[in-house]
Amino acid sequence: ADTWEIVLRGTKHSRGATPLVNRCMRRYGWSEEYAIRVLKGYKQFCAWKQTFEDWDDTALAPPVPIRQMWLQHLLDSHHYQTHCLTLFGHVLHYSPDNGADTAVERERIEN
Repeated sequence: ADTWEIVLRGTKHSRGATPLVNRCMRRYGWSEEYAIRVLKGYKQFCAWKQTFEDWDDTALAPPVPIRQMWLQHLLDSHHYQTHCLTLFGHVLHYSPDNGADTAVERERIEN
């Protein structure tokens, strides 16, 4: 089964997206409902990264909540790498400098 879809709050379960959802709720003060909505957007964003083969973070930029979840996922580096390789066959790299030029960043988000 694809554990990427699993979110079991209120348990000690640590499979799937449960730890990521829990971490975002703690870090950003998100409600469970909001965190799960962002998770759905994050999964869609990752699918677009795969479709466009944007492994080096040069083409697609997410909206702020999805970027926040992505960063929390990256901080769990072992699981992040394992998830990426399992789901996409590649690691989705993140470049913090891509957002340094706001005009370029805006164009990436809009296109």
